[in-house]
Amino acid sequence: MPSSLRVLHIDRSVEHVTRTARALAAAGYSVDSRQVQSEAELRAALQKRWDLVLSDYALPDLRGTTALELVREHDPGVPFVFVCAELGQERAVDAIRSGACHCVTRGDPERTVRVLSELLDALPSRSPGEDTPTAWDPEHLAYERLEAASRVAGVVAHDFNNLLTVIRGYAGLVLDTLPADAAARRDITAIDDAASAAEQLTGRLLTFSRRRSGEQEVLCLNDSLRALHTFLDDLVGPDVEVTLDLADDLWLVRIDPSHLRQIVTELAANAGQAMPGGGRLTLRTRNHAAPREEAVELSVSDSGQGMEERVRRHVFEPFFTTRSGRGAGLGLPIVYLMVRQAHGTVRVDSAPGEGTTFEVRLPRYGT
Repeated sequence: MPSSLRVLHIDRSVEHVTRTARALAAAGYSVDSRQVQSEAELRAALQKRWDLVLSDYALPDLRGTTALELVREHDPGVPFVFVCAELGQERAVDAIRSGACHCVTRGDPERTVRVLSELLDALPSRSPGEDTPTAWDPEHLAYERLEAASRVAGVVAHDFNNLLTVIRGYAGLVLDTLPADAAARRDITAIDDAASAAEQLTGRLLTFSRRRSGEQEVLCLNDSLRALHTFLDDLVGPDVEVTLDLADDLWLVRIDPSHLRQIVTELAANAGQAMPGGGRLTLRTRNHAAPREEAVELSVSDSGQGMEERVRRHVFEPFFTTRSGRGAGLGLPIVYLMVRQAHGTVRVDSAPGEGTTFEVRLPRYGT
């Protein structure tokens, strides 16, 4: 956590900026801040680099989304947080997808500082007197955006699930009172089926938001993949050949077994969808040794249609999907977050017509 902090406030309220600065100071930060309210002032301020940007969503002369775009254009790595009175769930999701790290409700500076402290803990320290602040690592910034999106998704899913419970409950009561040959039964059954499908979607959202790690275990990936082989065959269907290419003497890793199962399931399901006409799915393990890294590598490769670069860049973003009407765009973000929770990394290599390979690396246990 940096003790010296340069904060850019995009805000029209001097009182709010002052209260936030005082709360940051009370939390142990030495704050150097600047307030801007217009696009011209923001462009001028961005000639200097900042440790943190706090922005209102709607100013008289500057929209929050425009401010976010300008900040990202000048410094892709600086943490950007919306602090506003009432953003709403839909706008909050859009803000996270656009590159904001977090959305915080205005009015409680102490809570705002607690949230900011969690984000700032990831910042590397600077040498005394260093003039240029150190920006966040872009990969960590992406991780924090996913974390923020998962929190928003959890709120949306919880509220929506409560409504679905009421809809299904009333649909069931109506069905119980209708005669077996009533014409309305078909319509009410359709309502109940649609609500049931929506519950599956909220289940995915809740999985994305919770991701609570259970008991982590020391295990061998080879044993886990062998146990999943039959399941994966059924998952991708008879037209896809599933092959295991497992290295001998594979190192051990430490991970929640349920998370590992979900990681493999999501990657295999994604591969199966990329091969509607059939193909090959290969799961390969090997030890990866580098001067500063010893890890176990799991690669999941398909012979499907592959992805263009513009798609590949966004595959780990929440709610991003190229399959209109199918899927919520949460499977791969879940993979990303679970791998990071196990202190690992995941990357994707793909090109049109050349298939896709997801490469997961988990730290070797005991190093």
